[in-house]
Amino acid sequence: QNFLIMKKTILLFTSIVLLATACKKKTDEPTPEDTAAPAVDQYASQKQQAKETYANIAFASYDDSYQGVLALKTAIYTFVATPTQANFDAAKTAWLNVRESYGQTEVFRFAEGPIDNAADGPEGYINAWPMDEAFVDYVVGDANAGIINNPTAFPTIDAATLIGENENGGEANISLGFHAIEFLLWGQDLSASGPGARPYTDYL
Repeated sequence: QNFLIMKKTILLFTSIVLLATACKKKTDEPTPEDTAAPAVDQYASQKQQAKETYANIAFASYDDSYQGVLALKTAIYTFVATPTQANFDAAKTAWLNVRESYGQTEVFRFAEGPIDNAADGPEGYINAWPMDEAFVDYVVGDANAGIINNPTAFPTIDAATLIGENENGGEANISLGFHAIEFLLWGQDLSASGPGARPYTDYL
């Protein structure tokens, strides 16, 4: 809760700085006589503060998401080691928690930053969508669909396999990231009133 309060405080501070700058009276603008002299940015300090605050918010948001991913990893490892309903539910709760945290970082996308950088950005490994669920596992009408059900082509499922298959043959062929994990936890969503209902016994 203290972390959320800090983020709200930083956001409020930034908003106030920007609002104050935007609302500065026109009487404070340089006169024609002033413009003849070397330009001095009277808002340099405020601009620097805004930049630093923005960077701090970005770091806090991504760090929150990263810590959530670590918690999800721990929950999934626990479930894999001991596949019970309780551990399955705990993994799903961890996914929901980190998904909310990651969603808050999307405001920093689309600026050629480290997530969406065209050359080597990892967004396609994190949040690619839409997803062809049959690319990964069984779906209604095809009990043998997906990488999971094709041991001939995929005798081993490891990191190299999943990275190599991600978007292989089409943008919807998603084998990595939040949506692939979501499908593996909840299964196919066939309900108009709730999420998928994959049983934990799929993993026994």
